[in-house]
Amino acid sequence: MLGACRPASAEEIPLGSHGSTYSVAVRLNDAITLNFLLDTGASDVALPGDVVSTRLRTGTLTERDFVGSATYLLADGSKLPSLRFILREVRVGSQSARNVVANVSPVKR
Repeated sequence: MLGACRPASAEEIPLGSHGSTYSVAVRLNDAITLNFLLDTGASDVALPGDVVSTRLRTGTLTERDFVGSATYLLADGSKLPSLRFILREVRVGSQSARNVVANVSPVKR
């Protein structure tokens, strides 16, 4: 059957609360687990530049994973050009997605 997929099993995922925002633990490329801001309006996964640099140094992200660039429209109306790359696996709890588009975001200081 075309387009058939295995249904996800029910699972409760703990969320961290930070004022009016929430975070969730996410495992990337089976190498590192980070707390991600849960943003239901985001078009791609965003990783801070320092995390991307570390992933490149450790080999869990390679130059071959980069697929160009895009300009993102932020919630405040500003535009942010960013490099795009593919994460081989993104896992939340026991659920995973493969070949997820991600981008490099500026490091918050």
